[in-house]
Amino acid sequence: MIFVTGGTGLVGSRLLYVLLKRGKEVHALARKESNTAYVKKVFSYYSDQASELFDRIIWHEGDVTQPDSLLMEMEGMEEVYHTAAFVSFQPSDKQKIFAVNHRGTENVLNAALENKVRKFCHVSSVAALGHSVDGSPINEESEWDFELDKSDYAVSKFLAEMEVNRAIEEGLSAVIVNPVVILGSGFWSRGSSSFFRHVYKGMKYYTEGTNGYVDVRDVVDIMLHLMDNNCFNERFVLSSQCISYKEILMQIADNLKVKPPNKRVTSSMLNLAWRLESLKSTLTGKQPKITRKSAKSAEENLIYSNRKVLDQLNYSFVPVNDTIKFIGDIFLKDKA
Repeated sequence: MIFVTGGTGLVGSRLLYVLLKRGKEVHALARKESNTAYVKKVFSYYSDQASELFDRIIWHEGDVTQPDSLLMEMEGMEEVYHTAAFVSFQPSDKQKIFAVNHRGTENVLNAALENKVRKFCHVSSVAALGHSVDGSPINEESEWDFELDKSDYAVSKFLAEMEVNRAIEEGLSAVIVNPVVILGSGFWSRGSSSFFRHVYKGMKYYTEGTNGYVDVRDVVDIMLHLMDNNCFNERFVLSSQCISYKEILMQIADNLKVKPPNKRVTSSMLNLAWRLESLKSTLTGKQPKITRKSAKSAEENLIYSNRKVLDQLNYSFVPVNDTIKFIGDIFLKDKA
């Protein structure tokens, strides 16, 4: 039996689909307010048997922040895929970020240890990696530096990995994956999938930053490969390609047949924008659309190495332009 946290998310929904296609008995954790029916929608992007596959999921109502319920729900499970996370750069979300990403991971790991789970896969993030000190691509060995100005999200994911390492020392067979920006279909209102909605609606601005991108299908395939082949006590950066924000937005616009962003956002514009949004948030109580940390991130030129996956797994990633075309076609069908 396989247990999946975060099953209603981008990675979790794809993972559930592939596991069910493999004929596995799959149990998924979902919060009371989660829209599990949306998982069926995601399944429909990949199969005409979406309903049949969806109906085989054994749902468990619960939350990673509730350790007692996890102990019971995970009883009898052989493998655990921990994909649940809370992504935010809002200062007001700090408590929830650490509760879900750090303490939530600790709770899931403790339940796995107590229930003698055989295999564990933790979905982390490249945010938990250190930065390059000499300009070389960031990799699995890049050293974390608490002196750097890290986001709460990054710190929470780093601390979560420390919990995984602690559980490994206590006897858990676990592997960590560190994906870059994950591209996938269906979640048009949040995360990277919202790029497609914003560009389609007429996004005008772009920044000069660079980041890594990876197809959600690659993320899940590699997770399964690592678990199947017992590649434990290691972590793996998952990145297909590192390209500029301008280039990826241009590719999306081209596939959606809309006008691409054509106005560059300068550093001074970003600095002014996050300050104005901070003031607006103070006056209205609404969350700012841009924060100091997200403004900084938009300008960073982040380059990640996928050499370990290429060499150790002999894996071939889906090219980013193919991923964008695949997602763009689905987006247009959904709009229709």
